[in-house]
This record gives sequence, structure tokens and C-alpha cells, in this order.
Amino acid sequence: MKWLTKHRTSVLYTIAVSLSMLFMYTGLTKIWEGDLFYHNVIDSPIFGGETTALVVSWLFPFLEILTAVALLWPKARRLGLFMALGLFLAITTYLTANLYFSEYIPCTCRTFFSMLDWQGHLYLTLGCLVITVLTIILYPKKTKRASTYKTRFVAQQSQE
Repeated sequence: MKWLTKHRTSVLYTIAVSLSMLFMYTGLTKIWEGDLFYHNVIDSPIFGGETTALVVSWLFPFLEILTAVALLWPKARRLGLFMALGLFLAITTYLTANLYFSEYIPCTCRTFFSMLDWQGHLYLTLGCLVITVLTIILYPKKTKRASTYKTRFVAQQSQE
């Protein structure tokens, strides 16, 4: 625990950058291979339908890229962690529903993660979900700053 206290900032930054790279990669891949992602959403027994596929095929990559940017921006990093948590929950729900409740599983991944089967994807996502929750817990809470007026007033009182 002593080590974590000493290196907390570096650990949190490394996790945020790693999650950002993951979301940027998956978001851009979904855009570059938009037709594949769109058709997999249409073929999914969970979503199905052209309207849903169109919305999901644009919204999900946009949210992944937005999350990646938020994780890199220090002022928005905490928000980015909560966005990552929401995305991991959505992905975990989708994978679980396809694995355990659908009649067939659509093939979706032609990229780096293609070596994983659906259960492997689920384990990877669950691991990322746990890491994200732990990072949110370890992330420092916002501290309220004293207003500029109050700071000046106190400084003037101490000078008198």
C-alpha cells in the first residue's frame, strides 16, 4: 500500500492513458470498418433493425473516441473514467446477452482482438471494468477552492 501511495498519480495516469488508447483504437476501427460494424449490429439478435443499427454504429464509436479524449484531458479525466465505466457496462451487457441468451452469436472482430473468442472478450471487458472501478475509487476527489475574493480578504486581514 505504501508503494501505491507513493506512485498513485503515475498509476492512475498510466491506466487512463491505456484506457484512452483502447477506446481510441476501438472507436476508430469501428469508423474505418463502419460497414462491418453496422452489419454486425443489424445481424445481432440483441439489437437488430436498421434504425437501431444506424444509431448504434455511429453513436458507439463517437462515445468511445469522446471517452478517449476525456481520459487524456486532466480536467475531464474523472468524467472520462465514468464514461469508460458506462461503456464497459454496455459492452459487458451486450456480450453476456449474446453469449447466454441469444440463439446465435454474430462474428464481429477482425482486428487485434480477433484472437479472442466471445468468452475471451467477456473476460477482457470484465477485467477492464474492474480496473476502471478501482481507478475511480483511487482517483482523488475534487477539492473546493476558496473563492478569489475570500482569499484576497484573508490576505488583506493578515497584512493589517
